[in-house]
Amino acid sequence: MSAVTTYFVYCGDGGMSVNDVNILTDSMSRQRMWESHDGINLHDLYVMTNYDEDLFYKPAKIINFKDEGEGFWNILNLYRTAGETVDAEHKVVVIQGHTRVKDVVSILSLENIPEKGCTNSPPKPISDEDRVRIATDNLIPTQQFINWWDDTTDYSPYYLAAAASSYRELYKLLNTDSVKEDYDPTPIGLQQAIEVELGENIYWVESPKGASGIYYLNDRESNEELNESWETVVRPYFNNGDCAYGWRGIGGDSDSKYLEFTHEYRDLNRQTSFFTVIGDESEYLQDDYYRLWISRE
Repeated sequence: MSAVTTYFVYCGDGGMSVNDVNILTDSMSRQRMWESHDGINLHDLYVMTNYDEDLFYKPAKIINFKDEGEGFWNILNLYRTAGETVDAEHKVVVIQGHTRVKDVVSILSLENIPEKGCTNSPPKPISDEDRVRIATDNLIPTQQFINWWDDTTDYSPYYLAAAASSYRELYKLLNTDSVKEDYDPTPIGLQQAIEVELGENIYWVESPKGASGIYYLNDRESNEELNESWETVVRPYFNNGDCAYGWRGIGGDSDSKYLEFTHEYRDLNRQTSFFTVIGDESEYLQDDYYRLWISRE
C-alpha cells in the first residue's frame, strides 16, 4: 500500500543532482516525515535516476530510469511513472530544483488532494459553485503555492501536488510536440506550460501563502528584495481573511521578515515549508548565512 503522500524527483541531466537529492532526503528525515509514532507509513521518496543506488541516502527509493531523454521528457516520464506506481487516490508531490523541506511541512504535506472531477476531503472547503464546476468540467484538483518572488509564473515551478491518478492525465495533456517546442525545458518553462496550456483543465485548491519560497545563493541584495516582496504580497494574507490558512508558522513569529539576517534567533520565516536555492550548488558552503542558518546540512 502506498504511503499517505509520495514524493517523486528526477536525478540526472537537467534535474536534481545526487547531492541535492541527499539534502532533500536529510531534510525530510530531520522533519520526521517517514513514519508516525505508531508505525504508519506517512511519506515515501522515489528517485528516478540512472545513477548507482548506493550514492543515495536511505530511505529514498530508487527507480531505474531506462528511458532517460532530454528537456521535458524526463519530468513528464516522472509524471507517468508516479501515476503507475502509487495508488490512484493517494497524493503525489513532484519536486524540482535545489529544493528542501523545512518547518511545519508534514501538516501541509499530508493534506488530501481529490482525484480528477472529485471534491472529497479537500485541504480547505470548496464553494458549492466550484464543486459543480469541478464535477461538470472534470477538472484536475492541484495543489501549488503562489510565486510571490517574481513574475515568471503564477505558482512556484518547484512544487506540484495532485492525486496519483491525475498525473496520468497531466502526462497525456503535456506530452505534445507543441509543448516541448514552445516552452523552455526548465522548471519555469514547464510551469508556464501548465498555466497556459492546462489552465482550463486544472482547479488549484486553496493553499497557504508563503508556504514555498526561494533563497538566492551569495546574493544578499536579491534576498533583501525578497523581504520586500514578502511584505507586499504575502503578509497581507496572514490577517485579511482572504486566505483560509492565514498564518501557519507554528513556533515562529508572524511579524518576522521572510529572512532575518541580524536577529538573535530568527532566520527563515516558519510560514515557509518548501524552499528552493537559486544558484550553483558548488557554492553552497561559500554562503555563510545559508550554511549556518538556512541549510542545517
